Amino acid sequence: HYVGYGAAEGGRDYEQAEISEPTLRDVYLPPFRAAVAAGAGTVMSAFLDLNGIPATANRRLLTDVLRGEWGFDGFVVSDWESVGELVQHGVAEDRAHAAALALRAGVDMDMVSGAYQTTLAENLHRGRITRTEIDEAVRRILRIKLRTGIFERPFTDPERAQRDILTHDARMFARQAARETMVLLKNEHHLLPLRDFRHILVAGPFAHATAELFGTWTMDGRAEDVTPLDRA
Repeated sequence: HYVGYGAAEGGRDYEQAEISEPTLRDVYLPPFRAAVAAGAGTVMSAFLDLNGIPATANRRLLTDVLRGEWGFDGFVVSDWESVGELVQHGVAEDRAHAAALALRAGVDMDMVSGAYQTTLAENLHRGRITRTEIDEAVRRILRIKLRTGIFERPFTDPERAQRDILTHDARMFARQAARETMVLLKNEHHLLPLRDFRHILVAGPFAHATAELFGTWTMDGRAEDVTPLDRA
């Protein structure tokens, strides 16, 4: 999520963030710059308004900084529906206007919203965008497809998922990562680690839930991979 999405107010999707230029340069941009320097081929624009400008319509960050200062030659893809949602952000009057703003800002590929697919011809006819801008976006996308060999190997190995996903080692790694990300704020009276206990109370509507415990962005998670209360 380029860039600053970790600073969204309240940690909520679509929220805004106010980040000073020194903090942006010293804290939030360096990881992306390092990724570009390491050869990243794609960058995804974020959902949020950054200092009052939606990231998907922010030409300074998507073009001037990313391409001009860092020399990024890959393509930028929007976040899920974020081109069309420029209307909800209040900077575009309709989806056609949103598509024009995003393309001119430096977004080459529209994820999901369909605004590019359905309105680029109209925008070109109305003079909102140029054929050169469309050609450049297409060129960037094709460059990465050629670089990654997609035209030579368009299909993946369907058996790879069975070999590589949800293996024992992967599960153990995920469990260890979850343990290490937990933060203990205050251990009063040395409550933890738990010892000499007979019962643990698990309360709430999701105690027996499975799919709900994945959260909102798991997409392909399987309910049988969750351990509910009755199997804990």
